[in-house]
Amino acid sequence: MSGLKLVDLIDVDTLQHLQDSFSSFTGVAALTTDENGMPITKGSGFTGFCMGLVRRSKEGRRRCEECDKNGAIMTLQSGQPVAYVCHAGLVDFAAPIIVEGKMVGSFIGGQVRMEESEEDKLRLTAKELSIDPDRYVEEVKKTRVIPREDVERAAWFISDLAKVLSHIAYHNYLTQRENGKIEGYFRRQSEYFMKINQFMKQQMSSMLVSAQNAEALSDAGKLQSTVDGLIRQGTSVITVVDHMSEYLSLTAGEMKISENIYNIRSLIRPIEELALSMERADLKFEFTVEEQVPDRLFGDSLRITYMINRLLDNRYMYTHSGKISFRVDTHMNSYATMLEIEVEDTGSEITDEARDEVFNLLKGGNISDLAGNADSNSSLAIIGILLYQMSGELSIDKTPSGNNRIAVHIPQLSLREED
Repeated sequence: MSGLKLVDLIDVDTLQHLQDSFSSFTGVAALTTDENGMPITKGSGFTGFCMGLVRRSKEGRRRCEECDKNGAIMTLQSGQPVAYVCHAGLVDFAAPIIVEGKMVGSFIGGQVRMEESEEDKLRLTAKELSIDPDRYVEEVKKTRVIPREDVERAAWFISDLAKVLSHIAYHNYLTQRENGKIEGYFRRQSEYFMKINQFMKQQMSSMLVSAQNAEALSDAGKLQSTVDGLIRQGTSVITVVDHMSEYLSLTAGEMKISENIYNIRSLIRPIEELALSMERADLKFEFTVEEQVPDRLFGDSLRITYMINRLLDNRYMYTHSGKISFRVDTHMNSYATMLEIEVEDTGSEITDEARDEVFNLLKGGNISDLAGNADSNSSLAIIGILLYQMSGELSIDKTPSGNNRIAVHIPQLSLREED
């Protein structure tokens, strides 16, 4: 809501139309101001006294704008419509236009009198404003004199209209906020698929070059090395396609767990290659798989691949310089082998509030509402939901040096070669 303006929520033409209709129906002048009391519409039903005389005077205009501003302040402080007497002796009233507890503007009406004005005071005021006293008195007498109860009814009418405007503004605000989320979603999706497209083009181009060069190789060792390279690159492309399919499944809200035997080192290799291709002079990646990590694990390798990609992608978005370190380790926990995947980065700080929001999102557990969201907290919450499905855990903390550290712990089965 910070910096939000009334004209961001309701266009000026709509405000002007409602204001004109109100003035025509009640016979009372009306004006809409911003949160600071400055007019954002043209005055409706303004008297000749106000528009044709007082506001054409430099000092008169200054006093009028000051009165409008003070009226806005009074109605903000009270949260209710207020009536007040302006510098020229006319009665005005104002009501706040509120969105989520914040005043974004005021609806002001009036330019009427509840009693006849004293001519001596009028002439004195006219001199202060450098206006001809005779004309000033003549124009004042043309303004309407209405009973106090009618003034109060008009004030409450303005209050009701301000509530309608507040309601319209609030729902427009919600619509804008939801549209922003949708735009962010599609922007994030577009960036994701562009990145995948770039990686696959690079891999396929490299594979074509290697295949063409292989035709001229007579050395069996070099030929075998080229073939091995093609196999690795092909595996990378297949893994990326699998990752993309899993991503699309997640955004569709599908939650199928599928376990199989996998090698974590083979699983990470194409991810590492993709990450290293995205390095810059001011940002580096570091990958480490500890020696004790078994070669054969039993678990949902596709979902683990997705989580790793999503985690690295998340931290890449928020790390503009420095280093992103990725480490895999294991330890025994009863019958299970706990797979530990840890990412440490020098990026934007994950605050305590953000961490709390992640775990609050986890309580909802609705992945269809979170998948594909560009928001950092929603992204991490998706990982947490997947971990919950696999009896794993998510932790978010800081290293002694102040870096961000996100870790996942997943129970897997470790298999021997003969299993």
